[in-house]
Amino acid sequence: MPPIAIQILSLTGAGLILIAFVASTSGRMVHGGARYAALNALGSIAMGISMIQPLNLGGLILQVVWTLYSGWLLLRAWRRPA
Repeated sequence: MPPIAIQILSLTGAGLILIAFVASTSGRMVHGGARYAALNALGSIAMGISMIQPLNLGGLILQVVWTLYSGWLLLRAWRRPA
């Protein structure tokens, strides 16, 4: 993957995670809700991919755990009765 593509992917992922964080802490989004979890999952997937080459093992492990947790939140939010 070209270096510029890695940077764009990383910045996009960070932006998605930060949007979820700011929206959650400002009361505009439910922490643990479906939108929050989806933004976090997409952001951490993008950042994780950007950490594969060159390998950033610590960051990659963090993003894998973040993705798994966000996926769990997303499943929990979808299963919640309306």
